[in-house]
Amino acid sequence: MSVDKPVPVGLIGCGGFGRFCLEAYADMPEVAVTAVADIDAATMQQAARKFGIPRQMSPEELIGSPAVELVHIATPPHTHHAYALSAIRAGKHVLCEKPLALDMAQAEEMLSAAAAAGKILPVDFVIRYVPLVDVVKAVIQKKVLGEPLRATLENYATDTHLPPEHWFWDKAKSGGIFIEHGVHFFDLYRYWLGDGEVLQAHAEIRPGTAQEDRVTCWLRHENGVLTSHYHGFDQPERLDRTTHRLVCERGEIVVEGWIPLKVTLRGLMSKEQFLEAQGLYPEMAAEFKPLDREGPVPVTGRGKTAAVDGEVKIEFTISEEKKAVYAEAFRSLVRDQLAYLSDPQHRRKITEANGRQALDLAVAATRLASN
Repeated sequence: MSVDKPVPVGLIGCGGFGRFCLEAYADMPEVAVTAVADIDAATMQQAARKFGIPRQMSPEELIGSPAVELVHIATPPHTHHAYALSAIRAGKHVLCEKPLALDMAQAEEMLSAAAAAGKILPVDFVIRYVPLVDVVKAVIQKKVLGEPLRATLENYATDTHLPPEHWFWDKAKSGGIFIEHGVHFFDLYRYWLGDGEVLQAHAEIRPGTAQEDRVTCWLRHENGVLTSHYHGFDQPERLDRTTHRLVCERGEIVVEGWIPLKVTLRGLMSKEQFLEAQGLYPEMAAEFKPLDREGPVPVTGRGKTAAVDGEVKIEFTISEEKKAVYAEAFRSLVRDQLAYLSDPQHRRKITEANGRQALDLAVAATRLASN
């Protein structure tokens, strides 16, 4: 596919997130949203009017329309399998919101169809495209704080807009928290720490309901890095918050926000490591407390000795508002996929494999939590 002219995109799903995507697309000259679809006619018409979309269709009509080359599926998870397969069979590329599917059998069928047709089918794992995510990856890869040992995700999410009848609580439609929501973070931790295996998982049901609202799991990643994920959907909207803490041999990395807007490094570094770390992102503040004026000091931990010069604290921040960062990360993901369509030698940050790999971990966690 040539992308010298705008790629015609059709969006299925005009709810809150679909409208967010339409707003983001509006700032992308590389894309022309030519059609929208939604099972709620009023929602679809409102979105089409607001964003000047020329065609309003049923999902089936949009998938078959010659005015669409890429179908963006922004509907509840239980619809992804059928919509994606139909779109691929109609000769369309697909961008799928998370999760890829509800189970691995569906996922494999979708990915096999896409590969056979020569079509893309990435999942919108937008977090990878937030700049501070690569700061964390660089700190790990450069071993600025030594090897990673342990990581925790604490996701205290709001349920303010999730009434009991919402599809989110119906596991037949959402897959449950690990599958509907947790895949974002399984993918993120694979990006930071390599592949993982789910060791154990647990889920809690809200008293007096059938709503599974809190889940947790433990994983082992490459080189023995142990991680735990906690998701709870029980907070007021104003208290919605997410924190990652990665403990390394000589310090820790703290990441704030599910769209990360702040990363803090604390630990022991050499002067060279301190200078290298400061160069990872322009918006930062750094503190350096020398351990000895005479030069490097040997420190020992985990059976290793390293020469360090000081105790440091470095804060990297994104000053833009969360919504703007989120939208730009989404646009970066779309541009990444379009670059691949223009040049198959382009290496994407998110590929079809990532959607399958994250879902595999989510399915395993869901299975273990139900035992």
